[in-house]
Amino acid sequence: MDPWLVLDISETKDRDAVKRAYMAQLGKHNPEDDPEGFQKVRQAYERIIEILDTEIEDPSLSLFMNYVKQLYGDFSQRVSVDAWKLLLKQDICTQLATEDEAGRSILQFLMDNWYLPGAVLKTLDDHFNWLTNKEELKAVIPAGFLDYIGNQIRFEYPRYDYFDTGKNPDRFIHLLYEAENKVNNNELEGIDAVIEEMEQTGVSHPYMLHAKARLALLRSDNEGALGPARFAFEQYPDDFNCRFVYALILQGVGNSNDALPLFRSLLEELPTHVGAEAGVIECLMCLEEYEEARERLLKLLDRHPSSAFAIGGFQQVSEILVGKYEKLHEEDPGDIETTFMLAKHYLNRARTDDCYELLTKNASPGCHTRYYEFMGECLLRKGQTEQAIEHFMKDISITPKYRNYVYLAAALYKAGRFDDAMLYADEALLLEDEDTVSKASLHSVKGQIYYDRGQYTQSLAAFDDGICVNNQAQQLFTGKATVYRDMGRFAEAMDCCMEAISLLALNPDPYTIEMDIYLRTDQPQRILDVLDVTENYGINEMPPMRFYEACALFRLSREDEALDILHALILDGELEDEEYEPRIYRELSHIMENRGDLGQAIGHMKKAIARDKKTKWPFWEIHLGRMYRSKGDLRQARDAFTRMINKGLCGTEPYIERGVLSLMKHRAGGARRDFERAVSLDVSEDGDYDRIIRIYTDFGKQREAKRWEKLKQSFKSRKKTA
Repeated sequence: MDPWLVLDISETKDRDAVKRAYMAQLGKHNPEDDPEGFQKVRQAYERIIEILDTEIEDPSLSLFMNYVKQLYGDFSQRVSVDAWKLLLKQDICTQLATEDEAGRSILQFLMDNWYLPGAVLKTLDDHFNWLTNKEELKAVIPAGFLDYIGNQIRFEYPRYDYFDTGKNPDRFIHLLYEAENKVNNNELEGIDAVIEEMEQTGVSHPYMLHAKARLALLRSDNEGALGPARFAFEQYPDDFNCRFVYALILQGVGNSNDALPLFRSLLEELPTHVGAEAGVIECLMCLEEYEEARERLLKLLDRHPSSAFAIGGFQQVSEILVGKYEKLHEEDPGDIETTFMLAKHYLNRARTDDCYELLTKNASPGCHTRYYEFMGECLLRKGQTEQAIEHFMKDISITPKYRNYVYLAAALYKAGRFDDAMLYADEALLLEDEDTVSKASLHSVKGQIYYDRGQYTQSLAAFDDGICVNNQAQQLFTGKATVYRDMGRFAEAMDCCMEAISLLALNPDPYTIEMDIYLRTDQPQRILDVLDVTENYGINEMPPMRFYEACALFRLSREDEALDILHALILDGELEDEEYEPRIYRELSHIMENRGDLGQAIGHMKKAIARDKKTKWPFWEIHLGRMYRSKGDLRQARDAFTRMINKGLCGTEPYIERGVLSLMKHRAGGARRDFERAVSLDVSEDGDYDRIIRIYTDFGKQREAKRWEKLKQSFKSRKKTA
């Protein structure tokens, strides 16, 4: 067995390429439906890894990397742009055949040795084009590290020109990051020892004062916080980080009036500085400038739709504004502007019934375009989809904007009117509108419609179009991950999940896709590893997470624990939806079958099939038929396979299974007809011939086995000629 042929990949040293090929092949061989193929793929992957582990490294590359290590080891040379430029003149960095490999080897080295100035990283990036080729490199280098390089080039931290090059500050830098991490996470235990060790290194740097200042602020020592932060700012007034930390401390001690202009000045020079934007917003809220704070939060959400700060801040401001406009409405119920402002903030706080009642009593159709938008959203949330669609149609006729079309397209999609939803989404995308969030959402709706129709290529293109508009929209990456998963392109699906998680770690959707892939590829321990990660965010007890936990426990031979979870999910009714409820019963069926209780197993599988309203898992019916056959109920088994044939589902499988039943009943003619129909459906592969030959052999029908062997050879000859 040639392992490279099994994985359908040319010989390569690229382990990530091998892993991608392995994951792609796993997607074609479900361990339940094709255990032999699945095992064959795993053995091929293990053999290739064994081969790669025994290969000898290219001596020229090894020698070059020794130069890199020596350069990095000498701090005065490490921070010298000229020293790195000299290194890049070596042949291995200039010759087309070796340049990419040298660049990737340096990147791999820097992942463990990353204390470098932004100017040096820019020099390396200018030569190797790492950030330009980010999408390609993500297959080999974690996207987070490439992001770090880009951020370090833009905002160097710490400033390396403040160090005395006569001392190696690596230990100091490590401690500085550790102190920053502890302060950011409000983790006071052990931080004094970290700062004390920083002082003992003998390295001087103003950013150590920042750690002291922020620690003092956490301990409510305002003077102890202001002193170091002010001193660092006065010594380095042009340093962005010194200015930012001083503003943070001022805001933290309650002096928002002085902090606000510092944050604003940072934004003038660094418009994308999220920390400074957050500082401005928090100062505005402290100064009760809620309207400007809300506008800034909306703009921040435009750029970072999954930002926990922006989402939380927006909710907080909205709640404050609800109180403000409720009071104004009480004073003047007839003020229509106040009514709509209050309605908007009610919707922002998910107070749908309050909004509906407010609009019903104090506004009327035709009084303003916002009436149709707000009332339409109320109706949609209340489940009155068709009435909501009518309001959104009226809204876009008056105000044709992306945002309003999103409401309409989403309502049409919810109503199952896919053609209409697609029509209006395309109509909207012809408009000129600067609302990138809503534009991305329109592409997301299109991507979801294509996915539901099984048009995966078009779905991926739609999601990609949305990402081009707004690469901070998590739902677009999650949508792509779902499509890739169902295409069996697991490596790409996992990459999209990582992107989605990097945007918002609190959303369970990308984690469930990861766990689903591990379930499909028979890696139950990896599912539990994902659950350990989600525990850090407090989402590991959510029903979908518990479902995958049960699946993993069953496959790890911990059946009783799995049953407890599944029964609890059914009892609580927390997973009564089209996605998970049928899968719970399917999993219960597998556990009962494993225990030899075919009666309960069949009962659970019938419940699973009955709840699979979109027939997302047609092979369950095949498995039901097999269980009936194992139980000896051949009539019920035949009925199950015939249902699949009549529905045109599962390809050749139901014909072959029904043919086996015919042989069990000594009906040779019926078996032959079903087998012939099976091979006529699959004209591209000869696997069904092999399977039919084995079936006849197992039944002791050697003459038929030989006949099918001849048919197979004839088929292969015709295929070769074609």
